[in-house]
Amino acid sequence: MKHKLIKALLLISSLSTTFLISSNPAEAKSKNTTKPVTIYLTRHGETTANVMHLAQGWSDFTLTDNGVKGAEYLGRGLKGTKFKAAYSGDLTRQEKTAEGALKYSGNKTY
Repeated sequence: MKHKLIKALLLISSLSTTFLISSNPAEAKSKNTTKPVTIYLTRHGETTANVMHLAQGWSDFTLTDNGVKGAEYLGRGLKGTKFKAAYSGDLTRQEKTAEGALKYSGNKTY
């Protein structure tokens, strides 16, 4: 089931960046204009490797309690923003950051 979640989330693994995409139809001037798209980028939360001052690369280090709280704070800061898509890589730190941001912003976490 975790891999289905990954399909719904976009994180560029090499950059550990999360993309959250939102569009606001109210900003479109008419049916003939292109709707604006806003892309939110975020880095994953603090990991155990960060705390140990280790380079983590492709290693799958998990988030610390601070990292989990950071994802929660990110989501709360985005409260009310409805995302059409969110993408994540398959490393735990990336998935958990995206899940927290979506959950606490009021979006589905597929």
